[in-house]
Amino acid sequence: MKFRQDINALRAIAVIGVVIFHFNPKLLPGGFSGVDVFFVISGFLMTSIVANSVTNNKFSVTSFYLARARRLLPALILLCSVLLIFGFAFLLPSDFRSLGKHIASSIGFISNITYWLESGYFTTSAHEKWLLHTWSLSVEWQFYLIFPFFMLALYKLFYRKYSQVFLCITILGFIVSLFISLEYPDAAFYLLPARFWELLIGGCVFFFSFNISFKAKKMALYLGLFLIILSFYILTESALWPGYLSLIPVIGSCLILYSNDEKSFFSSNSILRWIGERSYSIYLWHWPVVVYLSYLGHLNSTSHILLGILFIATVSHFSYTKIENVFKKKTRKNEILITSVAIVIAIGAASVFFLNGIISEYRPISVSPKSSYITEYKVKHNNLGDAYWLKCNVYTSITENNNENISDSCTVKNSEEGVFLWGDSHAEALSFGLRALLPNNISFYQVTSASCPPSFEPSTKNGIFKKACNISNTNAIEKITRLKPTVVILAQSNSHEERDWNEMFSKLNKIGVSNVVLVGPVPQWRPSLPIVIAKRHWKSKDLYVIDPALDENIVNTAKKLRNPTFNQNLHYINLFDHLCSEIDDGLSCKVKLESGELLVVDHSHLSEGGSFYIVENFILPKLESFF
Repeated sequence: MKFRQDINALRAIAVIGVVIFHFNPKLLPGGFSGVDVFFVISGFLMTSIVANSVTNNKFSVTSFYLARARRLLPALILLCSVLLIFGFAFLLPSDFRSLGKHIASSIGFISNITYWLESGYFTTSAHEKWLLHTWSLSVEWQFYLIFPFFMLALYKLFYRKYSQVFLCITILGFIVSLFISLEYPDAAFYLLPARFWELLIGGCVFFFSFNISFKAKKMALYLGLFLIILSFYILTESALWPGYLSLIPVIGSCLILYSNDEKSFFSSNSILRWIGERSYSIYLWHWPVVVYLSYLGHLNSTSHILLGILFIATVSHFSYTKIENVFKKKTRKNEILITSVAIVIAIGAASVFFLNGIISEYRPISVSPKSSYITEYKVKHNNLGDAYWLKCNVYTSITENNNENISDSCTVKNSEEGVFLWGDSHAEALSFGLRALLPNNISFYQVTSASCPPSFEPSTKNGIFKKACNISNTNAIEKITRLKPTVVILAQSNSHEERDWNEMFSKLNKIGVSNVVLVGPVPQWRPSLPIVIAKRHWKSKDLYVIDPALDENIVNTAKKLRNPTFNQNLHYINLFDHLCSEIDDGLSCKVKLESGELLVVDHSHLSEGGSFYIVENFILPKLESFF
């Protein structure tokens, strides 16, 4: 198939959307849909290659795989090699270990499965995963593995009607994607079954294209552009994805492919041509730069972002001209070299993972005080079971004990007056302080579950989280109804402003609860607070810091609930405003206690000392008015 300038320009638009979204989601909140555009393009091109070869009896599965490897692996190997060297020199053991795992899974094109499995309870921030963006490459490669056999089977079984069957399977794939998106959103985002139709629909454009008028071409081109750009602006991360809304960028891409207009300003634009040619390398390099700037706390700095973009342009040009163009040539030498280096890098990366990030004097950063500090807090994070009373966590009971029931000791009634703690892990974070400070004549009850906000409604989570949430919340409601606690404390990680808390109070009131305390979130950090301190505030003894790693979503939540219109017996404690204050240089937030212990052990979960401090200073004074 001859090189098409319109496809090249379409690649440019897609990668621009993705890059802008990752650097600043506020500018293009739906820029992530550029990946869906890439999927449509890939499906169109792969279908044209395989279909033409199959119908002419010239198709070779081996040649197809080797061509795909020559296209994807060389630039990816370069990136992974650089990251491996960078990680050896500069990353702390835990981060280097994760990088090793992610490099190995990226080279093996299973990173989408890796990141899917990592999603969930206490997961690390996306901005700590240097190769998170390679999930889409893994989806494509998995598609490449099965697509030739899929096409050969259709051709053999249906012959002249196989394009019509192809269309029917695409429609079926879209329906399957809708179901998976509703029931298993994490799996839908990362895994091939929910993305399969996006690749197949590109093939439908190939099968059902026919000559159209010049005017119709223009209309298709500009309507397609409009839909893609519209998706960049109107979609958000909160959208069910890839649900029905993914039709907007997908149909837009199909219209541009269908128009096949190479003489428009869009297709012949020299800037888009330059970006499109380097789009793969740009896509590969942009995310590690975003992670690096986040790591340094400069992701909100315009000057640093511009320097980052300049670096991406430079290294992508090198990658395109010296790596992509050289190794895409079909030679035995190239194929042997690519395969050999890929195996070496994968083995090296896997070794980093199994050697726990290589703690050695030959890697000074691994034995530095900063490394010990990060490790100390990871150990604290892993040892919060007793402090958080994870015996009362339904998710933990299911996943670790293979039991849906929490410990009976979580809801033992020792007195008529009692405090009932209900919510997710951020509710659990208050448990230590409450148990330590509540008087002995007041019963304490706890029912919680990972990633499960308190609710009377069925959970909208997916998989095991949905099951755990429904069990936990049903259990909490039953226990509250029976125990009649004096006060119920509600807490969740985020998005407090999106809930109708007055309705929640009304339902609690109907089952016998007179007083409800809603606890707002503490300041949250991306990446984790120990990393923030180690990287940028290592020598500071200040208890408060100003840092760009402060999660803006939590800032917005605190602002929106600054003057809530709640029922008079629904008491909201805005912890964020107690812990942060606006000064000339920005928001100054408490991160340490007088003892030097951090308030949170990771990005947002309270340390034991933090739990004691929060309860003693902000929650206990409110509770005292109820007894």
